[in-house]
Amino acid sequence: MLLAAVLATAASGAPRDEGWRTPVPGLEVRTMDGSAVTRKGSPAIIVVRVDPARWRVDVFHHAASGDRPADAAAWMKRTGATVMFNAGQYYPDKIPMGLFVKDGKNLGTPLLKQWKGLLVAEPQGAPGARRADILDLQFDAFDVATSPYRTAVQSFMLIDRTGARRVRRSDWHANRTLLATDDRARLLVLHTEGACTLWELAGWIHDSDLAIRHALSLDGGFESQLAIQAGSFAYASWGGWHVDGRGDHSLPGVRMALPAAIGLFPR
Repeated sequence: MLLAAVLATAASGAPRDEGWRTPVPGLEVRTMDGSAVTRKGSPAIIVVRVDPARWRVDVFHHAASGDRPADAAAWMKRTGATVMFNAGQYYPDKIPMGLFVKDGKNLGTPLLKQWKGLLVAEPQGAPGARRADILDLQFDAFDVATSPYRTAVQSFMLIDRTGARRVRRSDWHANRTLLATDDRARLLVLHTEGACTLWELAGWIHDSDLAIRHALSLDGGFESQLAIQAGSFAYASWGGWHVDGRGDHSLPGVRMALPAAIGLFPR
């Protein structure tokens, strides 16, 4: 269904950053150059930016819908999402690690105390609450029992509001998917086509012009996926790079089935 988007690339392989494009109202897409932090594969970093007041966040798990796990493009076709990307890490039985709340029901595990990042969306009975936000539980209060948010996905923080990196320095590198908010409370999805370390990627974000306030990291490696179908603009990328302390496990071209995914929909 998806055709690869035409992403300008110089002969050297470095992507040309031509700024933001707006394929449909309220949704912006940009291809940025991650050459400085990419260790394997394409140095392109794809960024999607939306205003939560105009775009709705929803989450999906195969067990809740009775479907099989599928890649991001298939999840997008099932749900009709404009943008679809992978959720956080999960256990061998496909249960998401940490909170994974859909329509007020937790399909994941209890809150993990060591993970401080939390995407929250679709509050009810809380006038003035943002439609979608990222909470940092090191600074922000959150009570599962009284939370007004009908949607929540837990993971670990990458950068916090002080500008500090919240990950360890490591040589492990893989495809990455990140969620962030900027200084105008917009929601950003970042996907690296190549392999980066989290520490170096956090530094790249800090030095960029994205004005990111804080960011959390979702699953990486083969599970790092992004699909977009916005008007005439179509794009899809599946993670194929994974190098850790045990060696290079990369499988370029693999399309891993995801048990859970996150989608963006126009309101």
